[in-house]
Amino acid sequence: MEKMQVLEDNVNALMGRREVVVKIATEKETPSRETVMNLLHSHFTVPKDTIVIEKILHPFGTKFVKVEVRIYGRKEGASNEPAFKAKRGTKTEKKTEEKK
Repeated sequence: MEKMQVLEDNVNALMGRREVVVKIATEKETPSRETVMNLLHSHFTVPKDTIVIEKILHPFGTKFVKVEVRIYGRKEGASNEPAFKAKRGTKTEKKTEEKK
């Protein structure tokens, strides 16, 4: 899963964020949000708390995923997103699912 290609990179100055669409090569299953977050963090060199993953799309029969991401300039900007988006794929969410 090393290959990543930036398909779109738009700056939304009004919201103080970049809206990015990337294509990531995969071999088997859809990567976890945590894996994608680490890959985006290392590629764009921004703090993880400023990255919000909107969607991970894995078209049937393909060896890539398309990821829609919002990268905020400040941590406070990311707080404008709904809380469930920030919690998706984190370890705390996985623990609560296991308890149910």
